[in-house]
Amino acid sequence: YCYFEAIKYGDASIATILQFIGPFFILFYLTIVKRQAPRRIEVICTIIAFIGVFILATHGNINHLAITPQVLFWGLLSAIGVATNTLIPKSLIHEFSPTAVTGWGLLIAGVGLFIIHPHVSASILAPQAIVPLLCVLVIGTIIPFQLFTSALRYVKATTASMLDAFEPISATIGSILVFNMHFYLADMIGSVLIILAV
Repeated sequence: YCYFEAIKYGDASIATILQFIGPFFILFYLTIVKRQAPRRIEVICTIIAFIGVFILATHGNINHLAITPQVLFWGLLSAIGVATNTLIPKSLIHEFSPTAVTGWGLLIAGVGLFIIHPHVSASILAPQAIVPLLCVLVIGTIIPFQLFTSALRYVKATTASMLDAFEPISATIGSILVFNMHFYLADMIGSVLIILAV
């Protein structure tokens, strides 16, 4: 939900890049709650990533936001969502199948969103919206969540989330090629810093 809100107020590329700092929220959680001391390289990468977010959000001018506060807000909430989506299932998949964890997670999230937004526009159920909606549902949600949750059975949460590095790269390239989005030098520098940090 937060990711799509960030896209609504900005674009897919910026929303994806902001969401991509989720691994650093995992690092903060493991450091503060689990009392696992971060390695020096993790601290350095965290600093680099947040410098990237700063450059992306301000274009280097501390007195001006280059992206709207709504994009920043929803993008950072989306990053927290990535962290929780990685940390919470980790313990569950040792007891239950990744398919059951993914299915129940998506069902509960769907019911929760229906409670928050009970009025669904009839236009989303129009015939021309069915195929794009199914693509988002199956290709963009069910398959990636299932694969990611399955991967958590074999690798650490931080590793799984960092292997997700290709998402912001593909979102940026897709936004430039498909949607003719313009990237400024500061956007490129901030994005590269975030991606390199992970």
